[in-house]
Amino acid sequence: MITSDFLSDIKFITTKPLFYHMVDQLVVKRLTTEDLSIELVELDGDELHERSEWIPISSWINLIVKEAFITNHFKKKSVAFTTFMQEWESIFSMFKGDGKERSPLNDYPPLSIWYVTHENIKLRFLLTHGSKERLKREVKSAFETIYVLNKSRKSRVKSVLKTVFAQSDHIKYLRFIEDEWQVINPIFEESSRISRKYLQENDYRIKKPWIVFQKNNLHQYKITNNNWVLEFDNLETLMLQPNDVAIYSSISDQNLNFALSFYNETILPRHKYYHGMFPHVEQQQEYFTYFQFIITSLIFAYTALEAFANICIPDNYSIEEEKQGIKTIYSKTGIERTFTLRDKFKRVLTEVLQTTEPSQEKWWSKFITLEKLRNEIIHTKQSSSDGRYSTLLSKNIFDMIKVHKTIISYYGHYINLNKPELLEEFPYQFGYDDVVAGLSDSPEFDSWTVDHKMHKAFFKAKGK
Repeated sequence: MITSDFLSDIKFITTKPLFYHMVDQLVVKRLTTEDLSIELVELDGDELHERSEWIPISSWINLIVKEAFITNHFKKKSVAFTTFMQEWESIFSMFKGDGKERSPLNDYPPLSIWYVTHENIKLRFLLTHGSKERLKREVKSAFETIYVLNKSRKSRVKSVLKTVFAQSDHIKYLRFIEDEWQVINPIFEESSRISRKYLQENDYRIKKPWIVFQKNNLHQYKITNNNWVLEFDNLETLMLQPNDVAIYSSISDQNLNFALSFYNETILPRHKYYHGMFPHVEQQQEYFTYFQFIITSLIFAYTALEAFANICIPDNYSIEEEKQGIKTIYSKTGIERTFTLRDKFKRVLTEVLQTTEPSQEKWWSKFITLEKLRNEIIHTKQSSSDGRYSTLLSKNIFDMIKVHKTIISYYGHYINLNKPELLEEFPYQFGYDDVVAGLSDSPEFDSWTVDHKMHKAFFKAKGK
């Protein structure tokens, strides 16, 4: 087990005789100075880790450092530290890799640096298979991270460590991404893995499931589908509940593809070869079919955005307006019914999701055009029909419709950042397929059944 109750400045734990011999010969015996004390032991992997640990995989070489080593040797660049790094770096060349970043559970960490904080939190820095130079950067950056953690009242790592979950073993994991150590959220990693697997086994248009982990063993979990019963014509049908946004967006995509095929096969050639102003009757029938497809695609693209915006409005949210001395309070229902979609984006979602000003985004002008054309279709005016149908035949119509996916992904970023509980309602295949999982410390977890209604009530209360 990893502890800090040893007398030396640093301690090596190896899990193979070969690596014990290497560390002994290449590091310990070459450090003749008494300024830096080193302890070296060999343990079996099962002695070092519990099976319930989130990453129960033993590194071949584990280095445990104490605060005194960081303060007196690393930060002061002592002679002993310089010698130590030179000798230890000779081992790095054995752990070359392709340098690709992988999931912590799918990439064996050959080297780990451990540090036990004053609060008895065990930090495990997972060093990757990489070049010798990369490993040197990772090691020195790990030492610097530990130093800042102890000396600075406020630091990015310190603030994240306070929020990231750890099992009862008090281990928190870090990996080196974009030249800095980042704290891993194990619940996020596990729920992402399970959610991706769930998506592979089900239709992407379903609502995401609810996942609950055993608090002290994240390898044990329960997964509950969003089922519902549909009653019609004296029949009852139990099935997975669809996600409205995914359904509407899928309808839009399907019809857009049909329309695009006609556009490429019939309209584009007219730009290359002039065939006259009047298509023959059979071709005009194809134009009418194209109009059906493109209108359906456009309306459902906009409907997907409307459904998405309404999902993001909290149940207890309200807006107060005053006109001519009369105050009007709009509840969620009132906002859904009264506010335009652009107002929901600008006035509601900007506040709820803490987004940037949407009208300054590149997609905004396409959205405005989409909204305008959708309204012209829904509230048809005969006097402007020729202009409306001309727009439906323009080459820009496809990007205008596709922008609905860009918008949903844009808001997905802020949901993931500021309102992660909404990820459960966020559709699959828009870049944020994760869910916010629950935790259970019930001793009867194996026989425990998820109460989905209670889960819903919990998140409603959390929103308040």
